[in-house]
Amino acid sequence: MKRILLAVFGILALAFATLTPAFAQSKGIVYYMVPT
Repeated sequence: MKRILLAVFGILALAFATLTPAFAQSKGIVYYMVPT
């Protein structure tokens, strides 16, 4: 269950970062800390 949620969140974060580069820069640290 947790793996599925993490996978979905990772894909959403990736798509979000691709669609909104400026927003991704401000939230990049959060996205990097989640998978680890």
